[in-house]
This record gives sequence, structure tokens and C-alpha cells, in this order.
Amino acid sequence: MEKLIEKIYTLAESINPLRIYGQNDSHLKFIENELEVRLIARGHKVKIIGSEIQVNRTQEVLDEICQIFTKKDNLTNTDIETALKIYVFWNHLRKMMSFLQLVLLEREKPIWPWL
Repeated sequence: MEKLIEKIYTLAESINPLRIYGQNDSHLKFIENELEVRLIARGHKVKIIGSEIQVNRTQEVLDEICQIFTKKDNLTNTDIETALKIYVFWNHLRKMMSFLQLVLLEREKPIWPWL
């Protein structure tokens, strides 16, 4: 079992926390379910509880959500889902690129003849 850690994520003062958290914390609950973390919101601060990987992922997703909110000045459930999909997509892409770099750099000859 992984060790649980806690980190505090602080929203910018210019952001209305209730707009980020959603009605009855609906946005936070959705994030909790998707990323398997516990979120406790108090004012502009959100305590994130989970494994180190889960907490870091959640911080990145909250960053993305805050960027979306800053551009739109509004958040919908679709925006929250989109932020999670963007994070998952870029995370998979980063992993794939790291793997390809490792494979290509570790070999003396390319794997594929056209490279």
C-alpha cells in the first residue's frame, strides 16, 4: 500500500473558489472520483490527499482547470472532463516520448530501417 501524502493547492486570489469547486463541490467530487484522491476545500486552499503520484496529477489538473476558468470566466462539467482528458492525453504522450527516446538512444542501430 502506498503512503498517503497531503499537499495544499492554493487558488489565485482573483479566482472565485466557488466557481472552481462547482455547486455543492460537484467539480471537486468529479475530480476525486476520476483521480482517486481526497479533496478538502477551504476558501482558496484545497488539501489534496493521496499517493504522491495522485497528488501531483491532481495539482496539474487543477492548474489546467484554473487556466480554463481564467480564459472563460466560467466552468461547466464538460470543462472539467476536458481538463482531465487533456491531462491524460499529454501524460500518455510524455510517457510515449520518453520511451521512444530511451529505445532510440540506447541502441547503436535504429530499430526501424527508415530511421
